[in-house]
Formats: sequence, C-alpha cells, structure tokens
Amino acid sequence: FVSGTAKTQLKSVSEDAKCPLQTADFGSIEDVKFTLNAFGPYLPGEGKENYQLATSPLAFFDITAENNGIEAKEVAVAMEFANGGLLGGANNGKVESGNKAISFAGSPDNAYLAVDCDGESPVFSAGAAGNFSTNGQLANADGNLVAAKCNIPAGGKVHFKFVLAWYREYGSEGYYYHNFYSNSKDVATFGLSKFDAVRDGITSFVSRLLASNFPDWYKD
Repeated sequence: FVSGTAKTQLKSVSEDAKCPLQTADFGSIEDVKFTLNAFGPYLPGEGKENYQLATSPLAFFDITAENNGIEAKEVAVAMEFANGGLLGGANNGKVESGNKAISFAGSPDNAYLAVDCDGESPVFSAGAAGNFSTNGQLANADGNLVAAKCNIPAGGKVHFKFVLAWYREYGSEGYYYHNFYSNSKDVATFGLSKFDAVRDGITSFVSRLLASNFPDWYKD
C-alpha cells in the first residue's frame, strides 16, 4: 500500500536464491521500490546463540521500502500466512496484544506470525484484511495477516520485518528446539530480537561468497 494505491499478491520482477538467502525485486508503486530478503535462522560464527538460531523453527522476511519520489509517502506492507495445518494450529489466528502478531493456536502444535518495522511511529494491525486496500490497515480481527504502516520521507528507506515461527510435537521424542522454547511465540520473540543481526550477517556472508574466487558452480 502506497498513499492510496494498493496491490495484493504482488508478483516479483526478478528473484534469485543463494543459500541461505532468497532475494526478490517487486518493482515500484508510486515511486516506492519494494525488495525482499528472505532467510533462515543462520548467523555466521560460533556461540550458543548461533547454535540456538540454527536449530530454531523460524523463517525471516525483510521487505525494504525505498521512497525514490520527491515527497513523503504513506506506506504499508502486509504478509499473509495460509496455514492449512502445514505448521500446526488453526487456519486463522487470534490477534495478539499490540496488534503486532497473530497466534495460530493448537494443541500441541501451533504457529505464530509477527511483524516489526524500523520506520518512525509505525502503526501495526493484524488478522483479517479489513481496509488494507483503502487505508493500509487490517481489521484486528481473526485472520491470517500482519501489517505495519508508516510515513517514509523522500529519499527514505524503511524495513518491514516479518517472522514466522512454529512449534511441533512429535510423539515422545520431541525436537531439539524444545530445550529452548515452550511454544511458537517464544520462538518468534527470540527470532525478532535477533532479526537485524541475522539479516546483516547473512547478506554479508552471501555478498562475500559471491565476490570470492570460488568456482562459479560452487557459488551458485
């Protein structure tokens, strides 16, 4: 959503993937360019948190909105998760306090979708589509979307950050990440706290790899 113009299920102009990073260019709407960095919970280096991230059920989606126009723009981005039982929990979620997340409750499996934004004074909404196409805000009712909205000055850039987490039970065996979390909300909270570090670490890692003298077949 950009200053009254909205597009749903936006298609990428181009995309590429270099493990563990996927990039996509969604083109521009009203002089605002949208690009995606999607990545797994991998932070290069050694340490307890590096290992915890690498074994956590997390997916990160960083959408950068860059205003190349000559005036400020009101911009919103929403992400939808069509659960369908894929990662546990219900198909529609309950809006969490603060309207920054929805919880796909289930017993014992569950999932959690959260949003954050580094823009100035962002407005968060979650749940049903509501009036997103007309004012960039969701209905804060049962649904499966989260969104953030903010004002981006001319020449400015804002990161819209989405985290998807899930929690599965597997008989009496369980999963290793059960040592760190009790549910998908715990996982998402940890993931959000490391979002910038993981994004910057992965994008740097991939950039350095592509600039190396490794053979092309290896870099691809």
